[in-house]
Amino acid sequence: MNWNPTAATQIQPNSCPRGMNSPNKGCISFSKLKGILYLLLMGVGRAIRHAIIGTQGTSNAPDTYQSAIRSSVMNRDILNRNVRAFNGRPVETTISRFWSKVNRGGIVMPHMDTPCWEWTGSLNTQGYGTVNINEITQRAHRVSWVIYNGEIPARMNILHKCDNPGCVRQDHLFIGSAYDNMKDMISKDRGVHAQGVSHSMAKLSDSDVIAIRKAYPSTSQRALGRMHGISQSMICNIVNRKNWKHI
Repeated sequence: MNWNPTAATQIQPNSCPRGMNSPNKGCISFSKLKGILYLLLMGVGRAIRHAIIGTQGTSNAPDTYQSAIRSSVMNRDILNRNVRAFNGRPVETTISRFWSKVNRGGIVMPHMDTPCWEWTGSLNTQGYGTVNINEITQRAHRVSWVIYNGEIPARMNILHKCDNPGCVRQDHLFIGSAYDNMKDMISKDRGVHAQGVSHSMAKLSDSDVIAIRKAYPSTSQRALGRMHGISQSMICNIVNRKNWKHI
């Protein structure tokens, strides 16, 4: 049989009629098709909003996972979602992936009694750990705070008692305003008046800093940190001249 394009475009009797009362139950009217497409699009829209905004649903996860990052990009469901269950990789949630990048045997800062939990993933130029959650980059210490303590109120910061920006240990963190951050900086001589060896908690000399900058990048930041007894994030700040700017 030869195909007739003209005939193929014509609606034949009892084939695909316009009305809803078609005797052919296998056909879908144009109006019904529009309704189905509308519902599908609404469902896709809700799924996208759920992924971006999140909901306040419940979870059967362990207690330490109950807190949600209730911002525009993270919530309980997203943090507990299986994100690596393909290509032969084991099932892994966002939270378990987060903790897999934490070294709990980090350095002990001079004014602290317990070791820092060092973030071993990516660091920004300020030495803070960064983690991608739902395609948005977040600071690792803020994620750690929310896992243990829940929502971070608007316009509030998560500060470090240990003054180690790469630390994500929950009891080394505290919440405060920008004013609190400034007071903490002044009380610990982290302001512009404390530089180099005059810093109250400096572990390096000027010559150490010069040697670190010369050694990098042929020697990794982690290796330099181990050599000098400081964290990788501090090495990052030194080589990027965020600290010891006067040298």
